[in-house]
Amino acid sequence: MAEDVLEFDPAVVPKLRSAYAEALAKVDEQVRLAEAEGREVLGSVHMHADVHRFWPSHAAGQVLSEEPTAMDEYLFRNTGWPLNLICHLESSHDEIGHNFGAWAPPDFEDPEDQSKQLLIRYLLAKFDDREV
Repeated sequence: MAEDVLEFDPAVVPKLRSAYAEALAKVDEQVRLAEAEGREVLGSVHMHADVHRFWPSHAAGQVLSEEPTAMDEYLFRNTGWPLNLICHLESSHDEIGHNFGAWAPPDFEDPEDQSKQLLIRYLLAKFDDREV
């Protein structure tokens, strides 16, 4: 729970509030445009980088991953989209890797509810009618 407090730290939120507001306004605009074109928005994609390596000392205890942060939980709950992906990018020595997490939103009516992890399945090949 301490990591949740760090994300909403009074020193951080005021600096990010306008960025979040601008991002959410852009998302709202894009969703409305998609719906006007007859497309259905199923969810969102969030990027988590390994910024904990160079964050200020007050955030040093928070390590991002493909799991939702408190801010992700807030966004997932309030959009209600059935699918939310988190891509976590991480570097170590001479490698860069990524992990994906898929999440269903928490129940809007239940403030104690949390996002539920979903299975991610990659289709590697599609075969024609021949027997394999």
